[in-house]
Amino acid sequence: MRYSTLPLLFSVLFAGGALAADIEYCPDVSSIKNTHGVYTAPTANGMYEWIGVAQGATTGDVTEFSSGLFYPDEQKGTQMGVLSKCTYKTQNASLVDLRYRPEVNPDIRVKLEKVENWEEKEGHFGIKYFECESKASGACAFSEIPQ
Repeated sequence: MRYSTLPLLFSVLFAGGALAADIEYCPDVSSIKNTHGVYTAPTANGMYEWIGVAQGATTGDVTEFSSGLFYPDEQKGTQMGVLSKCTYKTQNASLVDLRYRPEVNPDIRVKLEKVENWEEKEGHFGIKYFECESKASGACAFSEIPQ
Protein backbone atom coordinates (compact mmCIF):
# COMPACT_ATOMS: atom_id res chain seq x y z
CA MET A 1 0.00 0.00 0.00
CA ARG A 2 2.82 2.35 0.81
CA TYR A 3 4.32 1.98 -2.67
CA SER A 4 1.11 2.92 -4.47
CA THR A 5 1.21 6.49 -3.13
CA LEU A 6 4.82 7.06 -4.23
CA PRO A 7 4.03 7.47 -7.98
CA LEU A 8 1.24 9.88 -7.11
CA LEU A 9 3.59 11.95 -4.97
CA PHE A 10 6.18 12.19 -7.76
CA SER A 11 3.58 13.19 -10.35
CA VAL A 12 2.28 15.99 -8.12
CA LEU A 13 5.80 17.29 -7.46
CA PHE A 14 6.80 17.29 -11.13
CA ALA A 15 3.48 18.75 -12.33
CA GLY A 16 3.85 21.69 -9.96
CA GLY A 17 7.22 22.56 -11.47
CA ALA A 18 5.87 22.29 -15.00
CA LEU A 19 3.05 24.72 -14.22
CA ALA A 20 5.33 27.36 -12.73
CA ALA A 21 5.96 30.13 -15.28
CA ASP A 22 9.30 31.86 -15.62
CA ILE A 23 9.19 35.52 -14.73
CA GLU A 24 10.59 37.63 -17.55
CA TYR A 25 11.21 41.38 -17.62
CA CYS A 26 12.61 44.15 -19.77
CA PRO A 27 16.35 43.50 -20.02
CA ASP A 28 18.84 45.41 -17.89
CA VAL A 29 20.85 47.98 -19.86
CA SER A 30 24.07 46.11 -19.08
CA SER A 31 22.81 42.94 -20.81
CA ILE A 32 22.05 44.62 -24.18
CA LYS A 33 24.65 44.14 -26.91
CA ASN A 34 24.96 46.33 -30.03
CA THR A 35 26.27 44.57 -33.14
CA HIS A 36 26.28 46.97 -36.11
CA GLY A 37 23.00 48.56 -35.05
CA VAL A 38 21.23 45.31 -34.15
CA TYR A 39 20.54 45.14 -30.42
CA THR A 40 20.14 41.84 -28.58
CA ALA A 41 19.76 40.67 -24.99
CA PRO A 42 19.10 37.25 -23.47
CA THR A 43 15.76 36.58 -21.83
CA ALA A 44 15.79 36.20 -18.04
CA ASN A 45 15.64 32.40 -18.33
CA GLY A 46 18.50 32.46 -20.87
CA MET A 47 16.62 30.30 -23.38
CA TYR A 48 15.55 32.98 -25.86
CA GLU A 49 16.46 36.45 -27.07
CA TRP A 50 15.21 40.01 -27.23
CA ILE A 51 16.04 41.82 -30.48
CA GLY A 52 15.69 45.33 -31.90
CA VAL A 53 17.10 47.95 -34.26
CA ALA A 54 17.84 51.59 -33.50
CA GLN A 55 15.39 54.22 -34.74
CA GLY A 56 17.44 56.70 -36.71
CA ALA A 57 20.63 56.75 -38.73
CA THR A 58 23.08 56.72 -35.85
CA THR A 59 23.62 53.87 -33.45
CA GLY A 60 25.43 53.64 -30.17
CA ASP A 61 25.45 51.66 -26.99
CA VAL A 62 22.30 51.62 -24.88
CA THR A 63 22.59 53.94 -21.89
CA GLU A 64 19.14 54.14 -20.33
CA PHE A 65 15.85 52.26 -20.01
CA SER A 66 12.82 54.29 -21.10
CA SER A 67 9.68 52.13 -20.80
CA GLY A 68 7.88 48.84 -21.35
CA LEU A 69 4.59 48.75 -23.27
CA PHE A 70 1.84 46.14 -22.85
CA TYR A 71 -1.53 45.84 -24.64
CA PRO A 72 -4.18 43.89 -22.70
CA ASP A 73 -6.65 41.44 -24.22
CA GLU A 74 -10.17 42.79 -23.94
CA GLN A 75 -11.67 39.34 -23.40
CA LYS A 76 -9.18 37.95 -20.88
CA GLY A 77 -8.86 40.78 -18.39
CA THR A 78 -6.46 43.64 -18.05
CA GLN A 79 -3.42 41.68 -16.90
CA MET A 80 -3.21 39.33 -19.91
CA GLY A 81 -2.24 40.32 -23.43
CA VAL A 82 0.85 41.12 -25.50
CA LEU A 83 4.07 42.81 -24.46
CA SER A 84 4.65 45.20 -27.36
CA LYS A 85 8.21 46.36 -26.61
CA CYS A 86 10.77 47.64 -24.16
CA THR A 87 12.29 50.96 -25.25
CA TYR A 88 15.81 52.22 -24.48
CA LYS A 89 17.85 55.34 -25.22
CA THR A 90 21.31 55.16 -26.78
CA GLN A 91 24.35 57.34 -26.23
CA ASN A 92 23.49 59.08 -29.52
CA ALA A 93 19.93 59.92 -28.38
CA SER A 94 18.36 57.30 -30.67
CA LEU A 95 15.63 55.00 -29.41
CA VAL A 96 15.80 51.21 -29.53
CA ASP A 97 12.68 49.06 -29.24
CA LEU A 98 13.50 45.53 -28.09
CA ARG A 99 10.92 42.84 -28.90
CA TYR A 100 10.43 39.76 -26.75
CA ARG A 101 10.95 36.61 -28.82
CA PRO A 102 10.07 38.21 -32.19
CA GLU A 103 10.51 34.90 -34.01
CA VAL A 104 7.20 33.66 -32.58
CA ASN A 105 4.10 34.46 -34.62
CA PRO A 106 1.46 35.29 -33.52
CA ASP A 107 2.82 37.21 -30.56
CA ILE A 108 3.26 35.34 -27.30
CA ARG A 109 0.47 35.94 -24.80
CA VAL A 110 1.75 37.16 -21.44
CA LYS A 111 0.45 38.05 -17.99
CA LEU A 112 1.70 41.13 -16.15
CA GLU A 113 3.71 40.52 -12.99
CA LYS A 114 4.62 43.17 -10.40
CA VAL A 115 1.47 45.02 -11.51
CA GLU A 116 2.23 47.94 -9.19
CA ASN A 117 4.92 48.99 -11.72
CA TRP A 118 2.54 49.04 -14.71
CA GLU A 119 0.38 52.16 -15.15
CA GLU A 120 -2.83 51.90 -17.16
CA LYS A 121 -3.13 54.57 -19.85
CA GLU A 122 -5.42 55.37 -22.76
CA GLY A 123 -4.10 56.17 -26.21
CA HIS A 124 -5.63 57.36 -29.43
CA PHE A 125 -9.13 56.12 -30.21
CA GLY A 126 -9.56 54.92 -26.62
CA ILE A 127 -7.04 52.07 -26.88
CA LYS A 128 -5.98 51.01 -23.40
CA TYR A 129 -2.41 49.99 -22.66
CA PHE A 130 -0.06 49.64 -19.72
CA GLU A 131 3.32 51.33 -19.43
CA CYS A 132 6.15 50.57 -17.03
CA GLU A 133 8.75 53.29 -16.57
CA SER A 134 10.49 51.92 -13.47
CA LYS A 135 14.28 51.90 -13.77
CA ALA A 136 14.64 49.17 -11.11
CA SER A 137 16.05 45.87 -12.33
CA GLY A 138 13.28 43.34 -13.01
CA ALA A 139 10.50 45.85 -12.31
CA CYS A 140 8.75 45.62 -15.71
CA ALA A 141 7.93 41.95 -15.28
CA PHE A 142 5.62 39.48 -17.01
CA SER A 143 5.23 35.74 -17.55
CA GLU A 144 4.22 33.73 -20.59
CA ILE A 145 0.71 32.27 -20.62
CA PRO A 146 0.93 28.54 -21.46
CA GLN A 147 -0.73 27.80 -24.80
